[in-house]
Amino acid sequence: MARPQTVAIILVAILVVAGVIVYFALPGGQGGKQLTPLKVGETYTSTSTAYLQAGIQDGYFSKYGLNVSTIRFSSVTLLVAALLKGDVQLALGTAGDVAFFDAAGGNARIIATYAQHVVFSVVAPDNYTTAQSLVGKVAVVTSTAGSDYLAIALMLNASGIKPTALHYLPGGSSVPARLSLVENGEGQVTAVIPDYLPLLKGTSLHVIANASAFPEHVAWDTVYGLDPYLTANRKTIDSFMLGLNETHTWFTTNRTGASQVINSYLKLGNLSQAEATWDAWQPAWSASIRPDLAGVKNYIGLISYFNPTLSSAVPSGMVDVSYYNDTLHQ
Repeated sequence: MARPQTVAIILVAILVVAGVIVYFALPGGQGGKQLTPLKVGETYTSTSTAYLQAGIQDGYFSKYGLNVSTIRFSSVTLLVAALLKGDVQLALGTAGDVAFFDAAGGNARIIATYAQHVVFSVVAPDNYTTAQSLVGKVAVVTSTAGSDYLAIALMLNASGIKPTALHYLPGGSSVPARLSLVENGEGQVTAVIPDYLPLLKGTSLHVIANASAFPEHVAWDTVYGLDPYLTANRKTIDSFMLGLNETHTWFTTNRTGASQVINSYLKLGNLSQAEATWDAWQPAWSASIRPDLAGVKNYIGLISYFNPTLSSAVPSGMVDVSYYNDTLHQ
């Protein structure tokens, strides 16, 4: 027969365990503490957006009291409209998106950057093999602020050809749709990230310049928001930055775990392909999420062929390092 003291100890242990279970089962997962909702807009699905999903799934944001979610938009125009309405509070996008918005009188601020090199490959039909062979032809791009355009511009620059030597056809954010336009002859060149290179199999398209040909330092993946919201919700943004910082460290150094997230998020059904995708992206990740003013200026300088006003459209406030410096004490 068990001693009364033993029975008492067992009962106390059961009550403690039950209390812990109830505590974490309450809304918010933190003993009933409600998480602050924070919606982030995005216009594409790729490894760079899987990056944010890793932070959401692994609890790096909820750890700091945030319920971060993402909303997909079919264009930057719709995303910016949602920012202005307050339907989303932050956005993932390129430095070019922010530059065009601010050049038009907007007040977006880049609070983090996390990719410092272009990872796009330039793709064309088999009968086009050099930059020179594309002069006068049509490039299918998301926009002349997009990173796919930037990769094409860098390839042309390396051959002494100005980007204005090509015509540009907006093909939307869907990579399969842009590839189809090129394969059908409506365009002769486009650019894709490593995530979508498997789509070339069985087509007449091939890579004529890959990411290793673009060593230029450009900050092209950014997190940005509107200044009034950022200023009025500093505590929320500080929490987001703490979570994003931990996400960045984990995702950019943990090949196995990150590849699993990529495989699930992109619905690849092939972990080896996800690992190859992570390997292709790995050299592009920046050392930290500190907003990279020099990289942003380089990016905007390269896309300013089509809008010269952008070359001076980087006011000191557009890239705001205070959220990084003050929050992370670095």
